[in-house]
Amino acid sequence: MKKWDLGLVYPAGKPRLLLSLKSILKNPSGSWPNRLDDLVGEVSSVQLLFPEVVVGYVVVLDHGAPTKKGGAYRAPSGEELAPLYARFKEELAALARRRPPLWAQGLVEGCWVLEIDTHKTPLLLRPLETAAEGEAFLDLLLEELRGREPLLFLDQGQKPL
Repeated sequence: MKKWDLGLVYPAGKPRLLLSLKSILKNPSGSWPNRLDDLVGEVSSVQLLFPEVVVGYVVVLDHGAPTKKGGAYRAPSGEELAPLYARFKEELAALARRRPPLWAQGLVEGCWVLEIDTHKTPLLLRPLETAAEGEAFLDLLLEELRGREPLLFLDQGQKPL
């Protein structure tokens, strides 16, 4: 079973919220299908044991990632990787919609895509939008967790509804 990158496990041994952190920093055309396959596999495994778990997926995409052509790596030119990453984000969004009544295994509650370009300064593309998307991502995960595990959010002395 996958070792998760970040998780809330309470009580001991029962995952309530899990985050998977991935990146595509080299050979994007060969890597992105693998990232989606990895996601579905690792999420399905944990959802078999804990169907109520909330799962988020964070991925870093490098628009300056070297691409493999003819057995050799080369730097991409211009916005060469933009269409490839657009397709990846579309397919990732299709997997990030696990809400009632769509409880299919292999889906996640949310995703957050951080786009960088290691050949430019600043490194992070669209920093303000990325920060806002990150806040929305975390809010979504916490709202899903609150809906499934409301007792985790009770203050001392507060009674459940």
